Amino acid sequence: PNTKGQVLVYERAYDDADVDPRDVDYIECHATGTPKGDNVELGSMDTFFSRFPRENGNKPLLGSVKSNLGHLLTAAGMPGMTKAIWALNEAKIPATINLNEPLSSKNGYLTGAQMPTETIDWPQENSQKPRTAGVSVFGFGGSNAHLVLQEPTQALSTTSTVAKAAQPLAIVGMDAHFGSAHNLSAFKTLLDTKATTFRALPPQRWKGINNNTAVMNALGLNKAPMGGYVENFDIDFLRFKVPPNEQDCLIPQQLMMMKVADNAAKDAGLKEGSNVAVLVAMGMELELHQYRGRVNLTTQIEDSLLQQGVTLSVEQRETLTNIAKDGVAFAAQLNQYTSFIGNIMASRISALWDFSGPAITLSAEENSVYRCVELAENLFQTSDIDAVVIASVDLAGSVENITLRQHYGKVSVAGKAASNVLNQEEWLVGEGAAAFVVKPASQVTEQQIYANIDSLSFANGYDEASITKAANKALALAGINADDISQVEAHASGFSRENSAENQALPKLYAGKAISSVKSNIGHTFNASGVASIVKTALILDKRTSAKSAIAINGLGKDESCAHLILSSSQYAHQAAPAPIGKQRPKLIKTISLGGNSIFDAITSQGQRTEMVS
Repeated sequence: PNTKGQVLVYERAYDDADVDPRDVDYIECHATGTPKGDNVELGSMDTFFSRFPRENGNKPLLGSVKSNLGHLLTAAGMPGMTKAIWALNEAKIPATINLNEPLSSKNGYLTGAQMPTETIDWPQENSQKPRTAGVSVFGFGGSNAHLVLQEPTQALSTTSTVAKAAQPLAIVGMDAHFGSAHNLSAFKTLLDTKATTFRALPPQRWKGINNNTAVMNALGLNKAPMGGYVENFDIDFLRFKVPPNEQDCLIPQQLMMMKVADNAAKDAGLKEGSNVAVLVAMGMELELHQYRGRVNLTTQIEDSLLQQGVTLSVEQRETLTNIAKDGVAFAAQLNQYTSFIGNIMASRISALWDFSGPAITLSAEENSVYRCVELAENLFQTSDIDAVVIASVDLAGSVENITLRQHYGKVSVAGKAASNVLNQEEWLVGEGAAAFVVKPASQVTEQQIYANIDSLSFANGYDEASITKAANKALALAGINADDISQVEAHASGFSRENSAENQALPKLYAGKAISSVKSNIGHTFNASGVASIVKTALILDKRTSAKSAIAINGLGKDESCAHLILSSSQYAHQAAPAPIGKQRPKLIKTISLGGNSIFDAITSQGQRTEMVS
């Protein structure tokens, strides 16, 4: 919770609604029920509404539906909004129940006197004006929202605002970590040398599951696939303001995303406190199933003991269950638990840099990053944001991810890329994260640019016709034709239906042009595959300064849509923003390893220690 962000969202909401804050009769508060959260919210309302003194000395009344329903987390905004709408229409302010020790704001502007504990009639002081209410929702990680509502007193006239003209988006900052390519420089070297990140499974990555023949047979594998695995990475815990406690650390998915997004923002020379949006493309971290598996073990062990005819005392059964649970995964602590809430990713980066633009997490499978680019285009045309940070992560080399994605097509156990990427008959394991920063091309100098995103289009479906439709639209938006394209970055997933569609469409669209895919270097990174293609293409174009060059990127997704982008070069090679001058901050760098100790070894060793104690 942060007063600055909450006051800013009040300012924007009432300005956008063209409503005088003096006319607000009631605020439906977020009211998390935590001392810090509630005190910050009261302080924010005190700071904002006290600026607008009222002639009669009255102040907005406060309440929260959480006193009736509790905290519904991701659904918390809906009952608050519904309650406020009901209150406006019924001219009643519902009671906030069980409020025994109301807090007061630090400056004393708001106290328990503004918090009715019985349902009351709507205040009549503003009877000549429509009843007005505000609804606040302050999310995990610092995402703030405030909605202004009024009773319907008249038919509203239609208003419209002309959006700004679309223009190319300049990529002005980037970072990447895929497999063993731990930063942008290493990723560039990998591409330049036509190397790969494919290696044997790191010893701890699957927690020893790969050594269990029965499980591997169930997965349809005789051994763990070669792949572009991430074994570990370093993180500065002081920089990201997260506790370095191994038992309650953010999950690797979040830490890796934060690291690449932070580096991209630095590369772009972004300033703290600026109006920058953060868009994160991701999917559910499937290692969450380990925590679900921990919960299920209680009944699974009981059923197994019953089937085997084994009788244990209550104490013995509890001991066995606890050993098994801790072998799979220790109970999730606060930071681990909240790490699985997707939108916290975007909010953490926004809070770290004190950005005041939107912070949004978006999921559209392999097209997630391209949808983020589409959203960035929309934000630049309809708001006054300065820049957009787009980041994506997918630790797709986990056993859970490979188990799921085996249903789509066969994984390449050997980790071999086909010489013709569109003839790849098995998908290659890859994982990692990357980020880039975009600004309107008119707002930057040529020296700041890696490459320009000239156009983006989508088409429903993922067959030859869809690819052709999306490509033709993208070319038209960019104002060029297929002959102007120097090469093509294909999706080349390794799934037969998608490869077949690209094989039919791309050689016809771009006859004689080289077709390649970053998946040949780092494997299929699924939700992060779009960002890998964009960063690769931008690095290629950054070297082409002698003449204008354009590259087409094709994307296909399990959302059954096709994306097509046109990127072009600038006149000069990118020059990174100068490093900040001043006192260096202290650092606390620790290595984060993916996976963990063998589940089998953890259970047997703990069991042996328990036997010795008993």
